[in-house]
Amino acid sequence: MTSPRGGDAVARAKRAAALGALDAFVRPGMRLGLGSGSTAALFIEALGARVAAGLDVSCAATSAASAALAERVGVALFSLESLAPLDLTVDGADEVDSEFRAIKGGGGCHLREKEAARCSARVVLAVDESKLVARLGRFPLPLEVAPRDFAATAERLRGVFDGSGFGGAALERRARADGSPFITDGGNFILDAALGAVSDPAALAARLDGVEGLLAHGFFIDEADALVVGYETGEHRLLLRDNRDNKSVRDDGDNKGVRGNNKGVRDDGDNEGARGRQSVRNVGDNKGVGDDEGARGRQSVREGRGDRDNEGARVSEVAAGAN
Repeated sequence: MTSPRGGDAVARAKRAAALGALDAFVRPGMRLGLGSGSTAALFIEALGARVAAGLDVSCAATSAASAALAERVGVALFSLESLAPLDLTVDGADEVDSEFRAIKGGGGCHLREKEAARCSARVVLAVDESKLVARLGRFPLPLEVAPRDFAATAERLRGVFDGSGFGGAALERRARADGSPFITDGGNFILDAALGAVSDPAALAARLDGVEGLLAHGFFIDEADALVVGYETGEHRLLLRDNRDNKSVRDDGDNKGVRGNNKGVRDDGDNEGARGRQSVRNVGDNKGVGDDEGARGRQSVREGRGDRDNEGARVSEVAAGAN
């Protein structure tokens, strides 16, 4: 377990992740999806500085907050519908495991974030080290539901959880500090399911996909292609998923200013810790991720949940140094 960290250390780790993603993946002329949340906000701010210095990119935001920030820092914004397909989406996560599976939706934006991911040739998750877990489920699973179907959908969700080994799990409607219901940008409610460790997130996600009235759950099972982990030292680590089928992960820059003690994932104590679960390979510190070389078929965009073209999955040259 890591020791408690102060706000400055957390902010430093998030900034390291955001800048690492910007440096490694963003190239002139790209169509970018802008994620939501605190680390995504740091990415947007840094992107604005690059735009002010001459970087030419076009962007679509996944939340009203991200759109407002992007406009404030001078980033050119378009609707997702008009800009798609996207070259790249950079987003955060509430937690992520060693297989790049994540839970998102702490900010209530996961419906739009999924839409952006599905029309992106590559998805990068930028997170601080505290978001790494051996198993998903420590963070309550967000579930977006339309208000008119709230009660009936909640009962259907309870049935799925009861039938999946999560009987008795707390399922609560998210509220604001004043007690009023939390409302998403799309005008919907969020239910948070406190599941605890989930041994098979993909199977549970598949069951949730079939629940009538559920607009989006917070499992991101097959969306992420790369993970940038920031540390309180100001360093970052870049991990690439080499192949969608065998889930092997490549670890880039282990000895070049990037923290290298645990392959990027913390074991939180369950008996299937993430250390060593993945095949991890060091690649070194070449010239950065090429926007044409090794990208996963930028012209081939996801059709439905997680479908991607599998050619060119290996990225040949990656830099992941300290920021």
